Formats: sequence, C-alpha cells, structure tokens
Amino acid sequence: MTIYWYTALDDPMGNFTEANGINDNGQIVGYYQDSSGGGFLYSGGSYTTLTDPLAPNATYARGINDAGQIVGFYLGPSSTFWARARRCSSLSKEGCGLEPCHP
Repeated sequence: MTIYWYTALDDPMGNFTEANGINDNGQIVGYYQDSSGGGFLYSGGSYTTLTDPLAPNATYARGINDAGQIVGFYLGPSSTFWARARRCSSLSKEGCGLEPCHP
C-alpha cells in the first residue's frame, strides 16, 4: 500500500494560498492573496516571500526544479503580465525575487 503525506499550506501573509509547483526536494512554490498578492517558497517548514521588484501589483511563482530555480510571472503596470525566470538558492535565499536568470 502506498502512503501519501499531506501538508496544509496556509501562507501567513495572505488569506488565500495556492500551490503551483513542487520539486523532488519537497520545496513548494505558489501564490498567496492579500491586498496585492505575492509568490512564496515553502521549504523546510518555512515560508519565503518572493516579490519581483518590478511588480507593483502581484508576483506569481508557478514552478520549481530540483536545483531550486523558480519560474513565474508578475502583474505589471496597467495590469500587463510579464514572465521572468528566477534562480533562488533555498539555503541562502540569494536571488529570490531579485535577479532574472535571463535578462
């Protein structure tokens, strides 16, 4: 019999939490809703907020690979969508929400 583990995700920053990706290391990325919305990384029982500095409205984390690279998009001015890839080290948080992998 296969046993599955269930973890309830409730980002403390928002009133709605949506998981969008998980990697083989158990790291989860997604989106939480508050007044503007934001992306998150859930790793080792802790949440890290992912905010694109170019996103005045919302940041959406959509996927994560086994190297910890996060991909997503943000809602820009005039409600336009912009896609960006991110490199984020789950240990140092270096590059989370700050540097594009590809300019």
